[in-house]
Amino acid sequence: MNVLIIEDEQSASSHLHHLLQEIDSKIAVVKILDSIKSALQYFELNDNFELIFMDVQLGDGTCFEIFKNIEINKPIIFTTAYDQYALEAFSSNSIHYLLKPITYESVACAIKKFNQFYKDKNPLNLNATKLLNSLQGNPKKNIRSLLIYSRNGLIPIQCNEFADFYMDDGIVRGVTFANITYTIDKKMSELEEELDPNIFFRVSRQFIINVRAIKKIKPSSYGKSTLEIKPQFEGQIIVSKARTPRLKKWVEFTSGF
Repeated sequence: MNVLIIEDEQSASSHLHHLLQEIDSKIAVVKILDSIKSALQYFELNDNFELIFMDVQLGDGTCFEIFKNIEINKPIIFTTAYDQYALEAFSSNSIHYLLKPITYESVACAIKKFNQFYKDKNPLNLNATKLLNSLQGNPKKNIRSLLIYSRNGLIPIQCNEFADFYMDDGIVRGVTFANITYTIDKKMSELEEELDPNIFFRVSRQFIINVRAIKKIKPSSYGKSTLEIKPQFEGQIIVSKARTPRLKKWVEFTSGF
């Protein structure tokens, strides 16, 4: 099987290439492209692949710009670091996706799906308009404020006033940019699901950070990183090796800045 990879991070494309070879030595990566421009040029002259792995966020824009210029009739497996809306759109259009960081298991599952539903069958006619409409038409609603308990009742505080949320002996705390700490009557998993992903990122099991709170991402040992935030947190905020690339990409592309 011939595969085309469209991915702007060399480490990510090399990792994917290695996983594909490990899953099936008969898989041949015919080309690795790193931009919308190079992809469009390649599609004009080549049709030597059966499956495409395509990153959503490329260096010169989102991959959806490709679909505005050409019609693709090959199955696509999208890869994405954090875009929840895109994941919903891909699912509704029967297009598989992989959430970064990509694992052996997730790629193997995607290849299995390709073999079951697409291989040796009629080519997939990807309707770009339908995909874009699905992406934009039913956006997930994120909470805009949190209700905080006080002596006199509940006080609404805008979510974007919070710099970070963290776990403190099983209790969730929220710290505002004014350096006021509140107890939050939600689980971290609920906050991660409900907060705007363009503003907040769960950097670890213990922390969810507002993009405006990040002062510095510092490299640490074994591929990990540590964060400096404002207001200052007393202690270390450690980001795992797996989450660090996703965090960096999120900071680069998020509209929170």
